[in-house]
Amino acid sequence: MFARRNIVKTLLVLPGLGFLRVFLGYLGSLPEGKRPEFDDFDLVKDPRTSGEPLLGQREFAWVVSDQKGSYALLNRCTHLGCPVRFDTSSATFSCPCHGSVYSTKGEVLKGPAPRPLKRLKLIKVSESRLRALLASEVDPGFRL
Repeated sequence: MFARRNIVKTLLVLPGLGFLRVFLGYLGSLPEGKRPEFDDFDLVKDPRTSGEPLLGQREFAWVVSDQKGSYALLNRCTHLGCPVRFDTSSATFSCPCHGSVYSTKGEVLKGPAPRPLKRLKLIKVSESRLRALLASEVDPGFRL
């Protein structure tokens, strides 16, 4: 009887956890009218010299730098909208929800993501601050 009760509790809790994960993913991919218009980056740790991407203050975008300049990527997996994380050991972005992996250029290395990470327009606000415009998608060749 005791074991049956635990099984029933488990069966009731697991769908709730699944719903919570989907709901949190939904919050991360709010429609453009509900999310901020931009994300700022204070260049205390300059991505051009550190070699690692920099996450924005609002955590909606990443700034990545290469030999050609700096660019911004939207911090949302193209599969279901979960925020992606940067993995320093593999130098890739990965989605904790379903395992998609992206290069630092935003290209899909492993699915289920159907498209690359969205490239955002990046502007220089001051010597120590960059801004990613979340509603402005640019082509992959854009650099600041």
